[in-house]
Amino acid sequence: MAIILSSWSENYRDSSDSKSLLAQFKGDVIAIASDEKIALLGAMQSLFEGSMYTFMFLWTPALSPNEENIPLGFISATFMLSSMLGSSIASRLLAHSTPKVESYMQIIFAISALTLLLHILTNFPLPSAGVKGGNILFAGCIQLFGFCTF
Repeated sequence: MAIILSSWSENYRDSSDSKSLLAQFKGDVIAIASDEKIALLGAMQSLFEGSMYTFMFLWTPALSPNEENIPLGFISATFMLSSMLGSSIASRLLAHSTPKVESYMQIIFAISALTLLLHILTNFPLPSAGVKGGNILFAGCIQLFGFCTF
């Protein structure tokens, strides 16, 4: 923090532009509204980040609804490994000019939605045992697989 504070300059807008904050926001809204791709990218990013942060807060109670003794460290490391694998696959896909990003991102979002749906699907046909403690249930293992795929 000390190095950053002493060596980085602040990133201000153009100093010759003396617009008020409201005028700056108005210009930003016009820029977003004028280009459909920017608006769609913003919506897509917001929805993905919203689901990701909801997932980050709720994965522990989702995998242990009856306070099962689940290996939290192992599961967290598995999530990090899954994230790393996803980044590696994405960088390999982006290295090629074909297929276009738009074509396979639709597939990726569909897979993401289906893997998050696994939690709902495993709770109905595979009810919990109702016993506190114990190991992770089979439904929890399926949900963990879905979470890692997500």
